[in-house]
Amino acid sequence: MDATVLKNKLLKGSLAGMLRVILAVPLYLILTPYALSRLGTVIFGIWSFNTVIISLVNLTDFGFKNSLVRQVAANIDNEDEIRRYFSATFWIYLVLAMILLTGIFLFADDLVAKVLRVPAELHDEAVFVFLISAASFALRFIAAPFQAVIEGHQEHFYSQMISLVWLVSNAAGSIAALALQPDVYSLGIVSIASNLLVFLLFARRIRMRFPFVLKQFFRIDPAAVATLLRFGVGIHLATLVITLREPIYKIMISRFCDLESLASFEVSYRLCTQLVSVVVSPLLGTFAASALLERRPEELGKILRLMVGFNCAIFFPAILLFGTFSQSLISLWLGGDANVTAFMTFVMFTGFALYYMTQPLYKSLEGVGMSGYSAMVQAFGMAVSAVILVVFSDQGEMVIPLSLFAGFVVISISNYLVFCRRFRTMSLIAPGKLLIVLIPAALYVTASFGVSSQWLPLLFFAYLVLHFVVVAKTGVFDYLGLAGKFLDLRRKRAGQSGIALRTP
Repeated sequence: MDATVLKNKLLKGSLAGMLRVILAVPLYLILTPYALSRLGTVIFGIWSFNTVIISLVNLTDFGFKNSLVRQVAANIDNEDEIRRYFSATFWIYLVLAMILLTGIFLFADDLVAKVLRVPAELHDEAVFVFLISAASFALRFIAAPFQAVIEGHQEHFYSQMISLVWLVSNAAGSIAALALQPDVYSLGIVSIASNLLVFLLFARRIRMRFPFVLKQFFRIDPAAVATLLRFGVGIHLATLVITLREPIYKIMISRFCDLESLASFEVSYRLCTQLVSVVVSPLLGTFAASALLERRPEELGKILRLMVGFNCAIFFPAILLFGTFSQSLISLWLGGDANVTAFMTFVMFTGFALYYMTQPLYKSLEGVGMSGYSAMVQAFGMAVSAVILVVFSDQGEMVIPLSLFAGFVVISISNYLVFCRRFRTMSLIAPGKLLIVLIPAALYVTASFGVSSQWLPLLFFAYLVLHFVVVAKTGVFDYLGLAGKFLDLRRKRAGQSGIALRTP
């Protein structure tokens, strides 16, 4: 698979992923108040226990899915190797799912009554939520190996489309269930049905596109398990740190700061993660692409230049947007005086932006096998953030976003240095080009100090136009050229299909 074909696959997958994330936000905004009004506050709180199972699943993945993606991409022309790793991964996930289900079945009563202290009259509903959520995510769990094979073959578009199908079907089913029978039992049926649909769609794709994977299905190779585990452990530890970053921060803020600061952190962190998830959708395929092109650094460099250029094109104006308008936007959204939340949002978003600007480098290092580095850098970045927050907590609530920012900066600098050492001959974007791209930003910041607030939107729009012109002219991210190549390829394929259909 050459770089041009891979770029187009990544572009299609990115567009589908972006559509999914963009659609998820309004669906969430619509479904949440509707469910709250139909269920009532108490039952809605019971149903929210399903997030406990989601967190538990994230903590029991052990990195096997990403490990399988890497092995499939690295052995894309070797059906026997792919089959060997898939079989091992599937049975591992099935065993883990059974352990999860058994554990929830045995301890759901005690968890509900003794740990969560749910009132006796709601005991059955709470137990049902835990059991049905465990069953639903067990289905997603055992669908993961099928998804990994698809993504390892760089079919990110299909993977994202299945996620989009789940999003829409689950939302539509939930709205219908709440309209007909507003209780946790109807929502549980929808959850099972939508996750079963995901499993069937992934399994069908494998049977249609990669049937060789299902041969010798019951064979488990201990050597394959060991290989998957060696790589997966590092990925799993990194995932643990990323997953636990938010709850750890909340615990530290509650302990060393106050509840008002915790509320501001909750709003800012959630908003930043939602917005960043839209922006970083095109980075989703970097890991699999790096594993595929590990022995072809020149082609890998073409993919990474595209990803890094995209980040520079998007994140520079996004940071300035938050720096200029965060106070007005947050006040409009939340009402009243929101200066603290606005400052937190700006600093946190800047930290997230710097973190994700080096995400292609980070994912490429994972893709070529450096999962141990992944775990170490995430743990080190989290440790830096925690130490700064604890040591300087007496300086006020502003230290909260600054400590998170510092941790992200440490991770980004480390990603850059380690990448340069691992790929010594690879050049992504010349420093001179980056400086040229930053010139419009510098001019905007300078001009903004001498302009009244009513003219700032117009000034920002002018900067935005100039920024994208400079980005395109310097070749940092040639979005017009990329779109043209994509359309040319689509027209060529359509023409070939037409010829094939007319051939007797």
